[in-house]
Amino acid sequence: LLLAISAYTWRLLPEQVIRRDGFVYLITKTQKEFFGRDFFYTGFELSAVSFGWLFSRVFGINISWYWWTAYIIMLSTHALLYWLAITIFKKPILAFVASVIFAVNYFGNWDMYSSHCYCFFLERIIPVLFLLPAAVYLHRFLEKRKRREGIFSVILYVLGVGLGHWSVFITALFFFYPICWAIFQK
Repeated sequence: LLLAISAYTWRLLPEQVIRRDGFVYLITKTQKEFFGRDFFYTGFELSAVSFGWLFSRVFGINISWYWWTAYIIMLSTHALLYWLAITIFKKPILAFVASVIFAVNYFGNWDMYSSHCYCFFLERIIPVLFLLPAAVYLHRFLEKRKRREGIFSVILYVLGVGLGHWSVFITALFFFYPICWAIFQK
């Protein structure tokens, strides 16, 4: 139901056109300049340029395929957010309502997925596919104390932050959540 509501809300996303400089990461010149730098993998644009390179090779000049990919990834993040909410709250209705509010929130999502002046989708959304499951596995690790869950959490977190260095902001969650967990368990 969540995916159906989200898919209907954002059904026109794949019909957008390119505007302004938001798709600069899909251009070969930008990619060559970025990858030509020393220590390019430390740049905050790593996710944008890497996926821009991949998408420009796979999709060529068919920008509608790019938008369909953004649409599918958007729906995936909504499902992952539900998974995180159900894992933490253990209440399906609460998880569903929280996920729907996020999924259909025009003001929260439009700048990330639309043809805004920067390519937020390439820069910031793809790493979320790693960070949301990392948070789920962190919670499961704290809850069940299974080492495998903690290892999955760390690996997904490192991949998410490694791809999109802006996502280092989520480190607060991974630092304070276990501390709060320990305090509230007492």
